[in-house]
Amino acid sequence: MATTDFGVGHPLAVKLWSKKLSYEVAGETYFSKFSGEGSDSAFQIKTETSKGPGDKITYGVRMLPTGSGIQGDDTAEGNEEALTTYNDALFINQLREAFRTGGRMTEQRVPFNIREEIRAAAKDWWVERLDVSMANQLTGYTAQSDTRYTGNNAAIAPSTQSGITRLIIGGGHTAEGSLSATTTHAIKLSDLDKAAAIAKAQQPRIRPIRVDGKNLWLAFLHPYAILQMRADSSTAGNFFDVQKAILQGGKISDNPIITGAYIN
Repeated sequence: MATTDFGVGHPLAVKLWSKKLSYEVAGETYFSKFSGEGSDSAFQIKTETSKGPGDKITYGVRMLPTGSGIQGDDTAEGNEEALTTYNDALFINQLREAFRTGGRMTEQRVPFNIREEIRAAAKDWWVERLDVSMANQLTGYTAQSDTRYTGNNAAIAPSTQSGITRLIIGGGHTAEGSLSATTTHAIKLSDLDKAAAIAKAQQPRIRPIRVDGKNLWLAFLHPYAILQMRADSSTAGNFFDVQKAILQGGKISDNPIITGAYIN
């Protein structure tokens, strides 16, 4: 007598399991809170390949108009400004991490569910890999040439415009260095001020995100960088000097010293 049997290792079961994992991982990554499909998100999620075939997404970027304008009754026809657009592309690829259980008797001999532990381990692996890939892309860390650690797309080095480099290294250094709890490559508030000025003034500008009606730019710092910035007591106008001044001005309930928001 023939029976229809879907075993534990049946391909259909694996696909369902994988889909469950992909949704679970998406909300666990550090950068997920800043991600969305809208143009007002810090990181935009492109879903074109989920709706049809293809291994590359090409998207356009429109620059701000720079024309002087047409005054009074001067003729507009023939003096129009052409839109300036650029394009970039993202490639998709498959990246997997495999685990294997020794079989049903192996699973029987231990007091925990091996398959559940494998699923949890796979989630941990994906969360870490996605965050590492995002950090390597955001910093333009070209020293990491293995695209398995850069989101399947090679990292692009920070560019320079009008003599101003978009790579800011703490401590006044000009080359990247290793970061530690006692490093001299510490980020200071003045470095963040410089980064904000570049974001606002350079072309193309970095689009801010709106939070409570304010235009804000995001800064992601390594825990050691935050430690050094908080521990800086010698620089005039250091982090706690600024926050204490804000406290004295009456901003208490949502002050970062009270809420700890600066370490999120």
